[in-house]
Amino acid sequence: MAVKADPTDPAKAQRVLIWLACFVLSGWLLYAAKAVLVPIALAILMTFLLAPAVIRLQRLGLPKVAAVLAVSLLAFTLLSGVSWLVARQLVALAEEVPQYRPRVEAKIEDLKESWATGGGFFENVSGLFEGVQRELAEKGEEETTAAQPGDPAREELQEPEAVPVRVETQEATVVEMLNSIVVPLVKPLATAGLVIVLVLFMLLTREDLRNRIVGLSGHTNLAVTTKALDEAGKRIARYLLMQAVINIGYGVVVTAGLLFLGVPYAPLWGVSAAVLRYIPYVGPWVAAVLPLGYSVLTSSGWGQPLGVLALIAVLELFSNNFMEPLLYGRGIGVSAVGVILSTVFWGWLWGPVGLVLATPLTVCLVVAGRHVPALRFFNRLLGDVPEVEPHFIYYQRLLAKDDDEAEDLFDEHVERAGIESACEEVLVPALELAKRDHLRGVIEPEQLAFVLESAQEHLDEVPNGSASGEEDGDGASDAADAMDLRELPLILGYGMRVQTDEAVLAVMSRLLKGTHCRFSPISSSTLVSEVVERIRAEKPAGICLLGLPPGGLTHARTLVRRLLAAVPELKIIVGRWGATLPEKHKAALLRAGATYVSRTPVGTRDNVLSVARLDPAQPKATQPNSDRPVVGASATEAPANIKRPK
Repeated sequence: MAVKADPTDPAKAQRVLIWLACFVLSGWLLYAAKAVLVPIALAILMTFLLAPAVIRLQRLGLPKVAAVLAVSLLAFTLLSGVSWLVARQLVALAEEVPQYRPRVEAKIEDLKESWATGGGFFENVSGLFEGVQRELAEKGEEETTAAQPGDPAREELQEPEAVPVRVETQEATVVEMLNSIVVPLVKPLATAGLVIVLVLFMLLTREDLRNRIVGLSGHTNLAVTTKALDEAGKRIARYLLMQAVINIGYGVVVTAGLLFLGVPYAPLWGVSAAVLRYIPYVGPWVAAVLPLGYSVLTSSGWGQPLGVLALIAVLELFSNNFMEPLLYGRGIGVSAVGVILSTVFWGWLWGPVGLVLATPLTVCLVVAGRHVPALRFFNRLLGDVPEVEPHFIYYQRLLAKDDDEAEDLFDEHVERAGIESACEEVLVPALELAKRDHLRGVIEPEQLAFVLESAQEHLDEVPNGSASGEEDGDGASDAADAMDLRELPLILGYGMRVQTDEAVLAVMSRLLKGTHCRFSPISSSTLVSEVVERIRAEKPAGICLLGLPPGGLTHARTLVRRLLAAVPELKIIVGRWGATLPEKHKAALLRAGATYVSRTPVGTRDNVLSVARLDPAQPKATQPNSDRPVVGASATEAPANIKRPK
């Protein structure tokens, strides 16, 4: 009798609460320690970016200290120069913006006129704004003319105004200058100085830091830590280098194009485009809107804005479809959803700096999830390779009675890897899950029936040319076509116990279709005595007993003994399909008299074909106590070398 599973698990609920508390506490600590952690994260990012150049100079013979100083000096000089250029451009832009006010007003008037003459929606909206503006103007005129000179109301409104007297001193001027200029620069300059010091320190002592991190993991986790550090370092360094190449090239081309089109402050827009592209998804849009919007507001016509739009569109298409796939290769190991989630989280936590650091930090979490079992959920949530096996999704879709999506998943796997792989990796594991859930009482008989029926329908609808067995080079399919089916060796199939065990007979029938043997399934409802009578009447080359775990091992051994007791020369192939088949279970079936025992559909198919190739009257089996396998046996599925019970 099936026992219902208890849906309430206090231990599991407690673990979930503990993990949730740890997540909230970690987020609070990251936010509270932002002033310390942000410079450290930026320094690590710069170290990953500059370390390959330092290593290259060291290999050329330059001392380590000199290589670190040369690379750091060049990098920070370039950053300082770009920052100075951007600052100058911003100051000049702020001074010249008021000059473009007439052009902006003229464009707004043109838009108003086009809206007003467009009729319909634009006319109504324009009329609405004009009516509101007219009412406000009339109300203001009434208030100003309500009180005339000499009127008591106006006299009450006129109150003596206090004239502020401001005494400017040299000391007040210095304090204002400090508050307005120096104080806002203290924090950024302090952060920049701390980052520079940390980068120099990390580059000079990178081997020592690596050894300390490895030492913290202990000797038992040495291999895992080494592999994780190596993978994270390679992924982040490659991402940063390729991203820098793409962004710098993009910024240079944008600057050159805007200069050619005559857009003012082209270097500012080029640098902004290069920097903003470090922000995933959102950054490129902002980088495109800035020069386009400025051109629309300041140009006298629409030719320049259209040229800017065409330039940005061509660059985005070229970058997204050619440069990024070429330079990134296989990617950084983070899914698109993972990038979006990490960008939102780190941007909310650390602001603009978090947007830039989001992808490298997520790469570290994904790599840690691949090598540390306790952090595996990071890889499942953020990784680019889904860890959910296809048979789980297939089974879940069948439970949800979404037969179309389940069939699409199965057909896609068949097209990609073949019918054999689809049966082994999707169909059979899903049937095993269905059997386990049914025995535990998790699913109802109606659900089980739907799963089995849908799986067999998906299998039947696969085209005949999808099975590799039908295209073997040994002439099996040609023999099957040229020979009458009744002349082919007969193999009977029997589901050992329950409904799911009988369902796998359809899998074996499909895998043997087009081969040089006839496979005839027998319903599991057939009595063993009736199976024996059929064996004696049809004299098959062998019988294939199929079943899925859990359970059924004792029944399988008993069935093998009963069949051999009735037909001693019968060859029996046992297919106990599942994730694992312990050696003791396999040995028990072999001792009971089974010829072959396999845990995979393909292995069982090969064993069936081996039996079908033998002459039933003169079997070429091994002698007792011999280590030589049966002729045609699979190397992975050894036959029974034990005398069968009489």
